[in-house]
Amino acid sequence: MIADRNNHQKRERKQLIDDVSSVVPDARFIALHYIHDPKPEMLPSIRKITQKRVLERGDNHQTIQANSKGSKAIIEIMEGFLSRFEPLNLNSSPDDGFDEIINLDVASSSRENLETVVNALHAYSSPLVHEVPDSNDLDLAIEAALNDYQVDIKHDLSFKSKKSQGQNKSVGPTQVNGSAQPKAPKPPALEYFCVSLPSNEIRNTVDKAFSTQPPETSKFYRQLQGNHRVQPTFHVTLMHRNTVSQDPDLWSYLSSLHASAQSSEQPSDLIGECRVRLERIVWDGRVMCVVARLVDEGWKSVNVVAHVTIGTAAQNIKPKESNDLLEKWLEVGSGGDTGIGELLVEGSVVLKGEVKAVMQQPRR
Repeated sequence: MIADRNNHQKRERKQLIDDVSSVVPDARFIALHYIHDPKPEMLPSIRKITQKRVLERGDNHQTIQANSKGSKAIIEIMEGFLSRFEPLNLNSSPDDGFDEIINLDVASSSRENLETVVNALHAYSSPLVHEVPDSNDLDLAIEAALNDYQVDIKHDLSFKSKKSQGQNKSVGPTQVNGSAQPKAPKPPALEYFCVSLPSNEIRNTVDKAFSTQPPETSKFYRQLQGNHRVQPTFHVTLMHRNTVSQDPDLWSYLSSLHASAQSSEQPSDLIGECRVRLERIVWDGRVMCVVARLVDEGWKSVNVVAHVTIGTAAQNIKPKESNDLLEKWLEVGSGGDTGIGELLVEGSVVLKGEVKAVMQQPRR
């Protein structure tokens, strides 16, 4: 069985695994996982590639008819999927219910991804793919799928107006082929604004700083590495929705920049650029962060000390504890009985960052 839908959120994957397992207890699950992380680095190219594909496809889709609805409406739908996407994590529920994962590259062609899937399925379970098709067969299959297939059933996801509902109370959501269509979800709200930084350069900077330090100094960083607690992506938070009261004018300004970026021909969460200087690494037994300085004018952080969180010792320790650590560091310093470590970032390390809006994730 192929679950051909966007299982891009954990709740959808949980529903799939639970429902199938209740009927077929011995079912095995294989996930086709399109890699999106690290998001700050990959989303710009993913947007460009997927928008081009969908808009060129036109109306040849059951629900997303680009020609009929217009590019703006279609891109809004796609942005919703991107903002809500939750990558697979085989170490936690519900994704630990998958028996196998096949990672796919969004930028690869359908033909390339088809070959990846077929080879992986054959390696995992030969009954699924008894014999790997040759290149010609794969070419013919893709040709038929992309050019010969035409949608003959299309679903209208719109709703009747309140006036028409009053005239006929039995009519709810528009029904196509007897199937009631759900109400479209509200667009996600703004969660925070940040300067997103290149992950490799952050890791290289911290690695280099600790490479010449004695074991007692680098112990916590090595612990974070060994326990996979170094964050996959890094940023300097400018402002979180929970801190709007601290500087409502700044939130309004950043929100207006985001609204402008979203209303452009190519909607984007990118609202600007800002260089960031990395100055010193600060840590205790719970969290590690890098004190940072925003180099370019026009941007500021509402936090007492602008910083980049490197990682936390455990999952129940939130990155926002960096704020508590740095406030204590300002008050008592480091070393001695403070429980705080400090290490200068040698040289002038200045990274080019992208100022972005990050949307609120749906509750699970």
